[in-house]
Amino acid sequence: MVAAAYAKDLLCRIAPNRVEAEKRISDILSDVQQGVGKLLRVQHNEEHNSILNWLTPTDYADQQHDFITRRQEGTGQWLLDSAEFKEWIESDKQTLFSPGIPGAGKTILTAIVIEELTSRFHDDKSIGIAYLYCNFRRQEEQKIDDLLASLLKQLAENQQSLPGTVKELYDRYKTKRTRPSLDEISRSLQVVATLYSRVFIIVDAFDECQISDGCRQRFLLSLFNLQAKCGVNLFATSRPISSIEKEFEGNSKLEIRASEEDVRKYLEGHMFRLPGFVVRSLELQEEIKTDIIKAVDGMFLLAQLHLESLTGKRSPKAVQTALKNLVTGSAAYDHAYESAMERISGQIKDQEELAKQHALGVEVSESKLDELNFSEIEDIVSLQLNKLYDYAAHNWGYHARQASTSCQDVIEFLQKQAQVEASSQALMAVKRWSGHRKYSQEVPKQMTGLHLAAYFGVDEAVQFLIGSDSPDPEDSYGRTPLSWAAGSGHEAVVKQLLDKGAGPRTRCRQR
Repeated sequence: MVAAAYAKDLLCRIAPNRVEAEKRISDILSDVQQGVGKLLRVQHNEEHNSILNWLTPTDYADQQHDFITRRQEGTGQWLLDSAEFKEWIESDKQTLFSPGIPGAGKTILTAIVIEELTSRFHDDKSIGIAYLYCNFRRQEEQKIDDLLASLLKQLAENQQSLPGTVKELYDRYKTKRTRPSLDEISRSLQVVATLYSRVFIIVDAFDECQISDGCRQRFLLSLFNLQAKCGVNLFATSRPISSIEKEFEGNSKLEIRASEEDVRKYLEGHMFRLPGFVVRSLELQEEIKTDIIKAVDGMFLLAQLHLESLTGKRSPKAVQTALKNLVTGSAAYDHAYESAMERISGQIKDQEELAKQHALGVEVSESKLDELNFSEIEDIVSLQLNKLYDYAAHNWGYHARQASTSCQDVIEFLQKQAQVEASSQALMAVKRWSGHRKYSQEVPKQMTGLHLAAYFGVDEAVQFLIGSDSPDPEDSYGRTPLSWAAGSGHEAVVKQLLDKGAGPRTRCRQR
């Protein structure tokens, strides 16, 4: 009773403003606690990422982004709508093997499959997705333990907290000069896979996995073993090689070929690359699409090469002649590549001959004028329109990186905002659709010299500019120099920017 009376008397003596002050102090303490919690989460995430990068520094996300952006909108739907794919995605413990001839579009279709999975299961954290893009040029960094470690990394990083089995591996080997054994990586992969209700593993270009030391066969056996124990779904592409096809016998199979519909969509989406007289003639466009579709015979890459072969033609007759001479069959690739090289080496000569052809209006062996042989005035004038300017905007950085002289001129250029804005606009502007005569103005604004230097990987310029400016300026899309450098694959510049305090957590606002 005495204590209660004392407490009541004490409260009566405390002024109301003192009570309000106490409330504000409690709010401050709450804010401090939240701040400490945020710092701990950041520290936890940094440790998490450090351990995952210790597993393997390889990240296939950039390749996935690159491949999926090359996709012509609407293509690949035939695969997603196929009975084989629907059964694979709806059932557990399924393998879908998709062989295809070179140039059929296997890699882009793989990217489409990955995009479909990540979009469909975006909100379901119980679904695990991991993928690999095998490449014969990267075989030294794609040994069996590297490949399995990459799958482990991808599945582990999508868990809310770092799986204990991965932390144990790190703690066991972090102070040693050795790496976990293949068995240890495989066991950890199995443990992490069981944390998900379902797991999808996608491997592109299985034929490009190295065969020395039995790597390819051992890797496939590891995947089948993982499937048997954890019920994972496996999707794999490869050239039609008998030894690989034999390994996949008994599993669902779906051959990859460029469908007529996909080739048509690709051609329609890239007609703007052809001369203006083609863009202005729907009849000629239809003729081009029909003839190329007939010639490619399931080879998507061949459609690209054939379309490219028409870019230098300066009259409807020249286009029609080229279409009649499209090579088909096994020799088509060789002929298309040879033609591409001839176009590169003879580009200037072709432009010189344009004036002569128009003056005569005839070809050898022809005895009269042929209107289809004339080049339209827009295309003659186009030869004079800012070719060097366009080339310089797209390529100055590559020349600057290779130059042995001082970078001072480049730095002076990058310090002039008007020149930076003009250069970045020419660099980023693209034609949006076939028949569109002008370039899109949907380009990032507010780009700085540091953005451009990072985009091209001119590390000397980055080193100078980063000392006089913030390392994290954002353009109108919200992209920083670090974002542009990472997207262009310039590791040295990425390290420079990170060392200077650039933050990796930015989000592009491009639409």
